[in-house]
Amino acid sequence: MTPITQLVGFGLRQVIGDYADGAVQVAAVIEQRFRDHSRTLPKALDQAHHRAWQALGVALAGDGLLDRVKVFFASGDDKGVREQVQLFLDGNAVSFDGTPADFRQDCLDELKRLRKSGRLSTPEGAHAAIARQAAGFQRHADPQGLVEEARRAVNGVADALAENYPNLTRLLRTPTPVGPPLLAAAFCYFFRREVETNDELAHGLFFDGLRQLSASQAKAFGEVGKALASLGGQFDALFEQLGRIEAAVEETHTVAVETHGAVLD
Repeated sequence: MTPITQLVGFGLRQVIGDYADGAVQVAAVIEQRFRDHSRTLPKALDQAHHRAWQALGVALAGDGLLDRVKVFFASGDDKGVREQVQLFLDGNAVSFDGTPADFRQDCLDELKRLRKSGRLSTPEGAHAAIARQAAGFQRHADPQGLVEEARRAVNGVADALAENYPNLTRLLRTPTPVGPPLLAAAFCYFFRREVETNDELAHGLFFDGLRQLSASQAKAFGEVGKALASLGGQFDALFEQLGRIEAAVEETHTVAVETHGAVLD
């Protein structure tokens, strides 16, 4: 089991219509989609999946990321990115502010390892497995059913990560007070944005469910999406440096406090 098949399968199921033959026909329709759009569909799914995990990483880092961005970039270059990240954090319905700092750091460390592992990308020849996974989900029109199915998808992601990423697994299994899990809502938002800009790819798909699931956080996702687009390939370098930058900031603060104390003495 790979984490990507769960989230991607859930998202695909919500945009495919209902069929009399049920799961078998749903799987066949999705496999045909992969054949018809052999380059564009996998690319859109991969991009949305990576963006969703990046958004989760930004949310985990929280306000501390803003200081880290200032350290990472040259003076003045970071203003737009910081403003966009701040708007995302302010508008994000799923906050990790109350989560212990050590646990959040452990989750970030595991997320770094997970991103490097390649398990967040679509494996070669996985289209049939994704189609079967999608067929195992239900398509919902009612908000509560959609949220419950999103939670089931994220629990499936947690199951796939349980052996090697215990802290991320615990985080993903923690129920959200209201609304869908952040990871699922982010994926649905970014997948819809990827597909809606391609008329050929969007033809015959239904986006009401994806739009509904991410509606309350659409503005926040839009802002973090702009920040991530601005960062581009620099995001990986920034994400890798998170712990080291935080340590440098704390060390600088400590030195400043000690220096200030010495002056007063």
